Amino acid sequence: MIILFYFFLLTVQQRDVEFDKNYFWTSIDKVQDQNIYRIKNLKQPYYYVQVTLFQNDLSFILMYDLNQIAQLNSSKGDYVRRTRFLKIEPNGNIIYISAQSNITSGYYNITIWGSKEEYCDNSCSYNGKCTAVSAPVVLVDEVLKFFSRIRNARLLEERKKIQ
Repeated sequence: MIILFYFFLLTVQQRDVEFDKNYFWTSIDKVQDQNIYRIKNLKQPYYYVQVTLFQNDLSFILMYDLNQIAQLNSSKGDYVRRTRFLKIEPNGNIIYISAQSNITSGYYNITIWGSKEEYCDNSCSYNGKCTAVSAPVVLVDEVLKFFSRIRNARLLEERKKIQ
């Protein structure tokens, strides 16, 4: 009985990401001590993750690793204050994304998409180079920029199909 409960607990916290035909997936999830997202069917060279918190949480961290579940001290990632963006080049490996917090109340939006194009955080791509934006950005502006990037990426994909 204990083994069954342990198995159920692990499977509830780990989710397989299933993309739509445009390699796009999004979910609003409850903050827990650890949520794990696994991406197996990798058909694009780049994968992007954006997390937006709906409340302040100074302990919320977003991490990723390849072929293993992300660990706090050994995986790439960063703390999330409001919005965080990750670019991942999996090179055919399984991607594991971990979102965890010491506070287990509240919600966050996680969006993952794959692309053949290389994008930079805050739409800052200039001749293939990424540059940081130093001015603080309001959360609403971040969300608008995010959806603008998605729309632009989809338009580019549609143009390529037509040509």
